[in-house]
Amino acid sequence: MNRTISRTFDILNFIASRDGVTLKEIIENVNMPKSSAFDIVHSLLELNFIEPNFYNDKKYELGIKAFALGQKYTQKKSFVEICAKHLMPLADELERTTFVGVRSGTDVIYVYKYMGEGAKLATCNVGSTHPVYTTALGKSLLAYLEPNIQMDLLNKISFIEKTNNTIKNKESLLIDLRDTKKRGFSIDNKENEKMMICYGAPIFDGSNKLIAAISFSDIKNPVLSDEEIGSKIRQCALDISTELGYSGGPFWEE
Repeated sequence: MNRTISRTFDILNFIASRDGVTLKEIIENVNMPKSSAFDIVHSLLELNFIEPNFYNDKKYELGIKAFALGQKYTQKKSFVEICAKHLMPLADELERTTFVGVRSGTDVIYVYKYMGEGAKLATCNVGSTHPVYTTALGKSLLAYLEPNIQMDLLNKISFIEKTNNTIKNKESLLIDLRDTKKRGFSIDNKENEKMMICYGAPIFDGSNKLIAAISFSDIKNPVLSDEEIGSKIRQCALDISTELGYSGGPFWEE
């Protein structure tokens, strides 16, 4: 591979991973001579692939041309198509039904469904809704909100017990949401339906904004632990998010 192209790609990836980097930081982290880094950075500036940070012109961030190219790529594929490509193989592997959901107020709307090979339960249909606090989809959609927005929504929830396991109040839900964000996946342990256990994870877009969640549902698997299943699902969510342009890296504590 051409060394200059390879170095240019390394610089762009490094800049994309930060909120603004100096030339010195680029040289130290990408490990290249100062003269080479200087030439590439200034070429990228002239081409508008990077630009000076608005608050500090000694730092660089991705420019409008990089954004435009990314938008052209993501526009080629629909959101649901990207999700389906990643969800279907995992649903078959886990023998579960997988869903994609988006939040509408304090409810989750199901926008995609696929019943994996060997899945036994699949009670929700596309277009149906459930409360955010009783579902793995909803918990993932709540856990990654800004604290003030999250609290505003929690204050609007009327907690109604759908099963004996349903979360009963705001305080208990907050604890659950903290655990969800820490491990990177949510769990609905027979909280929405008596026989159903469900695992979910968040989806982020190219601006690193939370836009949806995925989930996998069925009866309890006696072989795989929650962590084993959850780790597969959060990685699947990260893969989908990355294909949508997300650059934030793992959204769980490692």
